[in-house]
Amino acid sequence: MYARLFWLTFFRVILISVLLASTLVVHMSSTGFDRTAAYIYVGIVALYLLSLVYVFLLERFKYFRAQAYFQLSWDIILCNYIVYLTGIVESPFSFLYILTVVNAAILLCRTGSLIMATVASVTFSGLIALERLGIVLPFNVPAALVEGKTLVQTMEAVLLNVGAFYGVAFLGSYLAGQLQTAEKNLESTRGDLADITRLKENIVNVLDSGLMTLSLDFKISFVNQAAERITGCTADAVFGQSVETLFADFGERVGTLRAAAGALGGGHDDRCHWDAQYKTVRGEEIYLGFFLSPFRDSHDVHAGWILLFQDFTRYRQLEDAVRRAERLAAIGKMAADIAHEIRNPLAALSGSIEILKADRAEDPEGARLMDIVIRETDRLNKLLSDFLAFARPATPDLIDVDLALVCDETIQMVRVAKQVSDGIAIKTALTPTVVRGDGGQVKQIAWNLILNSIQAMPNGGEVSVRVFSRDRWPLVEGDVGVIEVSDRGIGIAPEDIDRVFDPFFTTKRSGAGLGLATVYRIVEAHGGRIAVESRRGEGTTFTVALPRAGKREEGIHHEDTETLREHGIDTHR
Repeated sequence: MYARLFWLTFFRVILISVLLASTLVVHMSSTGFDRTAAYIYVGIVALYLLSLVYVFLLERFKYFRAQAYFQLSWDIILCNYIVYLTGIVESPFSFLYILTVVNAAILLCRTGSLIMATVASVTFSGLIALERLGIVLPFNVPAALVEGKTLVQTMEAVLLNVGAFYGVAFLGSYLAGQLQTAEKNLESTRGDLADITRLKENIVNVLDSGLMTLSLDFKISFVNQAAERITGCTADAVFGQSVETLFADFGERVGTLRAAAGALGGGHDDRCHWDAQYKTVRGEEIYLGFFLSPFRDSHDVHAGWILLFQDFTRYRQLEDAVRRAERLAAIGKMAADIAHEIRNPLAALSGSIEILKADRAEDPEGARLMDIVIRETDRLNKLLSDFLAFARPATPDLIDVDLALVCDETIQMVRVAKQVSDGIAIKTALTPTVVRGDGGQVKQIAWNLILNSIQAMPNGGEVSVRVFSRDRWPLVEGDVGVIEVSDRGIGIAPEDIDRVFDPFFTTKRSGAGLGLATVYRIVEAHGGRIAVESRRGEGTTFTVALPRAGKREEGIHHEDTETLREHGIDTHR
């Protein structure tokens, strides 16, 4: 009701001001300025003052129904004033009573409109009665014109106006009631529509799959939250753009649908699905599965497209891990079978050669050849031991292990073993990070990764070793400690990147290809993950994530801290 009262006040001022001003202009042009004009001016000023009072009351008090009666009562008084000034029974402004009754019907429904119709009828009839009795005479109306009207004519005017007042009251209240019912139904419909819209938004946004709606020419019109999360782009950033700005080969994959966009048959032949690998705006390589389907409006007309896509990266990683585990399990079984068959004869062969060498000490050439046999036998035995360690790794003895200390000791061992050639620099950034692991096996991880990076730079370069922590890592629950080893070597060919952890795969001239495979098995046994990134000719980065020992702000014990400081490692986080 507040809005209705406000607009009623606004339009009342405009309407009455125009009517009174018009009457004033006509009156002055015909008779000049007299006291009637003065009264008209008084009416205009009173109207504006009342409007200010109405606005003041409307903003200060919340009794809207009482204020409606108050305003309408003053409207009746103003109507009487205007009718009195303009000829009473001869006044052309008696219709203003009808406007007041209509306003009452809008604001107060049937009861209020009937009350205002009654008040208007009584006051208008009383004013005419006073005029008829000669008590009140209208301005600027000849007395002969007033006296010339018969009682019947006066009664006809009264009955006609009173009938109009009540007729408008009944009709206006009925229409106002219908209007209020329609408004309530509309408000209810709006509420239902808002609920449905909210439900739709909740359903769409709770989906784990990305969802986009596209126009016929594949322009993006809607993006749900999952799509924003997967692609790394906000809805505002991609709205109205071609979907090819996100998925470069989209047009190639659905090119046939572009030709069919204007002439679809209503079947399911227009749907298509595919899998592809993409790089997000964050630089992450992800594997997505897509499903594209036409969207039809309520008239079954093709109006656009619906694109669903899901991030299958984790599933692909799990599949790769399962396949690799199956291969390693098969190799482990084979290794257990061949170990007994090879190691015992190998030991017998080595012992026999040692005896023969002692008996043929006087034969230098024979002794030299036997040395070669013994050396190669030892190498073969070591290879077999490495293979068995890979195929059947020992169960980790989990304790608190600081990765920074392990990596620093490993780097020192690499230097002592003279594995670092001239032109090789090892740069470190080691933050004390405690994980649950087997100290010896974790050191074996660091040894293999660092040595592998050194060997990848035959012409020299820099090896970077970093240790830090993260609060989460793909496929690893909870906090993790991370070892990152990078080099600027020859890199790994794209076709070989998926095979680097396979046993016996190597690109080196020497080596059995078991180093990285062993690292992979150890990391898996610790419940961690290992990843590799490489560009041919630019270098390679190996990243190992192992579950942390716990959220301990101090990270390591006092004695471990002192040991790290002795090694020159920063212990501040």
